[in-house]
Amino acid sequence: MKHGSVRDRLTRGEAGPDVARHLESCPGCAAFARRLETAREVFRTTEAGIVPGPEFARRVVARLPQPAEVLGWAALRALPAALAVAVALLWLGISQPTPPEYLLAAEASPDQLLTWAVLAPGEAAP
Repeated sequence: MKHGSVRDRLTRGEAGPDVARHLESCPGCAAFARRLETAREVFRTTEAGIVPGPEFARRVVARLPQPAEVLGWAALRALPAALAVAVALLWLGISQPTPPEYLLAAEASPDQLLTWAVLAPGEAAP
């Protein structure tokens, strides 16, 4: 039997003869079973009426680590440079001329359009 499945079954309280045999041959799982039984005994004997004080939640929340800032000061200092690069790339993309093979003449005749549609791009008309 695997150690993980034995410990899972012990935790769920589903110990059977196969678990008992494993505990006899495995000192690690036997120690786990003893610690688990000790913890269960402590919970059985402890008073059930213990309630934390009214300030308990505030103290716990105060001890939690604070979330990191989304953008630190270093990132805010780099923001103008990033915007300048973005504007430059946008300008380069807009200012590039469209290659002629992607342009369609506004006044192409139906014969030219038919020839262009029939012939593969790059072939010359006969």
